[in-house]
Amino acid sequence: MATSKIESLLDLSTERTHPTIIIDEKLYNLAVVDDFGIREQHRIVAHSKQMSELQNKGEDISEKEAEILEGLFKDFVSLVVRDIPSAVVQALSINQCAEIVVVFTDAAGFLKVNPLPKTEEKKGKLTGEKSSPGSSVSTEGPPKDG
Repeated sequence: MATSKIESLLDLSTERTHPTIIIDEKLYNLAVVDDFGIREQHRIVAHSKQMSELQNKGEDISEKEAEILEGLFKDFVSLVVRDIPSAVVQALSINQCAEIVVVFTDAAGFLKVNPLPKTEEKKGKLTGEKSSPGSSVSTEGPPKDG
C-alpha cells in the first residue's frame, strides 16, 4: 500500500511556546506575537519606531527625549514580559530594559530596536545577580502563568 505525502501551503499550530528570561533568579515568560491583538501589535510597532528614532539621535538627544525613551523602554517591557511586577520593571536599568526589548523584537520579528551602547558603569545582569543592595524591590514568589 502506497502512502501519500500531504503537501500544504500553510501549516499552523494553536499551541504557543513562550521564550523565557531570568531576572533576579526568577523565570519570566516573554509574550509571543499571537498573544497580542491588532491594537497591541500596532502599539508595539509604534513604540519600536519611536525608540529607534530617539536612539538614532545619539548624543543629540535632549534630556526630555531621554526621559521619554526610558519610559518607552519600561512600558515596552511591561507589555512583553508576562506577569512581571511593576516594581521589578522600575528596578531595571534602561540598559537592562533595552536588552529585553532587543530579545523580544528579535524573537517576535517586530521592527528591530538596537541595544544601547555599553557604559563604563557596572550594571546588574538580567541573569543571576541580585538587585542592588539599596533596592527595596522584591521579586519573591514564582511568576504567574497566563
